[in-house]
Amino acid sequence: MDVVNSDYINYKNAVSELLESHEKLPQLPAINQEIRQVLARPDSSINSLSRVIARDPDLSQLLLRYASSVMMHSHMPPQSVFDVVRILGMTQVERITMLHAVKALFAGHTQAYTRVFAASWDRLINKASMSALIAKKVRQVAPDHALLGSLLSEVGSLAVLSIFKSSELPVPNRDTFVSLCREFAKSLGIALLEKWEMDGDYIQLVRQVGNWQAGEEEPLGLIDIVNLGLYHSLKLRMTANRLPPISHLAAYQKLSERYNAVTDTNELELVVMNRDEIRAIADSLY
Repeated sequence: MDVVNSDYINYKNAVSELLESHEKLPQLPAINQEIRQVLARPDSSINSLSRVIARDPDLSQLLLRYASSVMMHSHMPPQSVFDVVRILGMTQVERITMLHAVKALFAGHTQAYTRVFAASWDRLINKASMSALIAKKVRQVAPDHALLGSLLSEVGSLAVLSIFKSSELPVPNRDTFVSLCREFAKSLGIALLEKWEMDGDYIQLVRQVGNWQAGEEEPLGLIDIVNLGLYHSLKLRMTANRLPPISHLAAYQKLSERYNAVTDTNELELVVMNRDEIRAIADSLY
C-alpha cells in the first residue's frame, strides 16, 4: 500500500535525514565494544570475558536464561556468567550480546512507541527463534548464527521506528510504518551494520532476505536458514502476502530427505512438531 500524504512526506524526510547522516545512526553500547576488545586480544579467556559481562546485570541475566534454555539441553543449568561463557563459548556469547544490544538501542519510553516496538520485537524474535530451531535440527549453520542473522536481517525496520522515539513526530499507523520500511529498511540496515563493523555475511543477509531464490547455486547456508524462518513466520502470522509453495524455495530444495517433510499446511514438519521448543527459545530472549 502506497501512502501519499503530507504526513508521510514528513515521515519520509525524517528517515531520509537519518540515512544521509550516518553519524546520527546509533552506535553499539560500550559493553559490546569492550567484549570485542577482549576477544581481539591474544590472551583472552573465559575469565576475562566473564568479568566484562558481569558488569551488566541485564546482559548477564539474558545469557543465563539463554544458556539454560532448551537450545542447550544442559543437565546442569549455569549458575554464573563464567558457567555461561564456558557452556556457550566466546563466539556465541558475543552473538547473543549483540541481540541484547539491538533491543537496548531501539527500545523507547513513550506508551505509543513502546506498543509498536514491542509488536515489532515479538515478530523479529519469533522469526529468529524459528531460524535457530531450523539451524539446530539441520546442523549446517550454528543456531546462534542463524538467530542473530535473522534478527539483523531486519534491523533496518527498527531503525525506521527509532525516528519516532522522541515526541516530535507521532508514531505512525501500521500501513505508514510498513510503507516506510519497504522504502528504507534495507538501506538503513546496511548502513547500521557497516557502522557497527559487522561481518559481511550479515550485510549480505539484509540484501537477500525475502528473496526466495537467493543462494540457489550455493550449498545450504545462512541465507537459506533465515529465509526458511521468515517463510514460516509469515505463514504463522496469516500474512496477506502471497507466499509460493515451500517446495519452490531454493532453501527448501537444498534440504535432505531427512528434513524436508512438509505438512498439509505447506510447512516443514520439523517446525510444526517443535513449536514448544521455538517458543522456549523466544522466551529465553526477553
